[in-house]
Amino acid sequence: MRCEEIQEIISSFIDGEIVENVDEAFSHVFSCRDCQDFLKISLKFKTEAMKDKIEIARKETLPEKIKRSLKMEIPIPASLLSAVIFMLFLLSFLLGIFVYDRAMTIEAMKTQTPVYTKTRTIIVYGIPQITIYPETQKQK
Repeated sequence: MRCEEIQEIISSFIDGEIVENVDEAFSHVFSCRDCQDFLKISLKFKTEAMKDKIEIARKETLPEKIKRSLKMEIPIPASLLSAVIFMLFLLSFLLGIFVYDRAMTIEAMKTQTPVYTKTRTIIVYGIPQITIYPETQKQK
């Protein structure tokens, strides 16, 4: 194979194309100084082109810069987050106990025998209020 054909194969290989005879081309590169220089220059050119691509991709437009500057992230430490979760769990547990205790109190009030014959139960904001009307004795 001639050096021009080898250099064409190397160039295609560097560009990411699947090329036949790559083994033969690289075995030729080890023995030929001109092809080694071509390979070095091609790889250097490819890496410079990739750097330029990355820099172009990194450039931000003005609206993106404004959005990024307005975006505020507040880091929350893991210990603070776990403490908040624990407090919420504890609060829900205590609230459950309170609601259960209140429900038991209401049930106990329902089963009590009234002292007076005329009683009236009034519920205000979901809390039972008992108003007792004592019996009045009739005078003869």
